[in-house]
Amino acid sequence: MPGPSFPPQGQSAKPLRVVRLTSGSGIFSPVAANSRCRITMVGGGASGGGAGNYTGGGGGATVFMEIRVDGPTAYAIGAGGVGNNVPGGNTIFGAVVCMGGSFSGAGGVAPAGMGVNGGTSTTTGSGPGLSNGIGGGAANAPAQGGSNSVYGKGGDAGQITGSPGTGYGAGGGGSATTGVGGGGTGGLIIIEEFGP
Repeated sequence: MPGPSFPPQGQSAKPLRVVRLTSGSGIFSPVAANSRCRITMVGGGASGGGAGNYTGGGGGATVFMEIRVDGPTAYAIGAGGVGNNVPGGNTIFGAVVCMGGSFSGAGGVAPAGMGVNGGTSTTTGSGPGLSNGIGGGAANAPAQGGSNSVYGKGGDAGQITGSPGTGYGAGGGGSATTGVGGGGTGGLIIIEEFGP
């Protein structure tokens, strides 16, 4: 069966409303049953490593989908990692899970065919890594910068304390000594609703 048309045929290209969810969990209620929605999801970014673990935090994955939302749907926004080597939380909309970044420096993984994997930091001390063209914050050998997400910039590595990520779903930078890694940033859901 064909998927929904975006925007619906004969209707304006402008959505009826745009809902931006940046923290916590709850229920999204569409303006009408079976509403066409274009949804962007970003997983939370992981925190950077400290206390001798120099890895930058991995960036959260990003999911893009166009679906019909039948009725009230549960959601949860993945939190950013805080402290040394804490993974980012998963962002969830209904049954779809957008993974947060890993404290090992690996990026979150998007469901097949639905989005972009999160940025991945290197573990060699040579600088930030790339995943699907997503880079990261600056290294401070041997520490790694945090990884970018599609909607966020990874934090730079620091000599003592790593810098936090900025935006949404970005990893924190690592500490080059025995300090504290920078915090990752939380995820995001953007819902563009076009109606039935």
